[in-house]
Amino acid sequence: MVPGPSRHPPAAVTPAVPSRGRRVAAVVVALLGLAGSSPQNAKGTGLEALALWLEVKPHARTGEWVPLKLKVKNGSKRPVELTLGGRPAHDFVALKADGTEVWRWSHGQVIQEILEVKTLQPGEDLGFEGAWRQVDNARRPVAAGIYFLRGVLNLEPPERMVTAPVQLRISP
Repeated sequence: MVPGPSRHPPAAVTPAVPSRGRRVAAVVVALLGLAGSSPQNAKGTGLEALALWLEVKPHARTGEWVPLKLKVKNGSKRPVELTLGGRPAHDFVALKADGTEVWRWSHGQVIQEILEVKTLQPGEDLGFEGAWRQVDNARRPVAAGIYFLRGVLNLEPPERMVTAPVQLRISP
């Protein structure tokens, strides 16, 4: 079961919970660079009504592709306008346990700087998919061990939403 919106206040992080063999982390609006402000859309509903989470299986064998799903859901009773920044509007990041970035899905890709407005109806979600081939940004295979994955939803620059880290164990 995919988590719905959290009852935590904006910017609260919900811990990772298992979900059908996957780890899921949810964060309710971690808007970077806004220092606590809540942007409003044209309908008067702020982004605080959105829940963002990343679905990742908890472990993989060395060399396996790791499927990634980033989801954002409108938990309010009103439509929410979401201004997505760039095509693609999402990103995935793999980090070592010490926080060092190992891999970024968008690394080396051409990102079109096009804003796109999506309206999410009450209860509606929007999903983005990708996969990690267990390589670093230089395309070298990564070692077995513990990694943390994050999903990023790019909004109207410089705003973005970022999930809590989800642990992935890679074993030989």
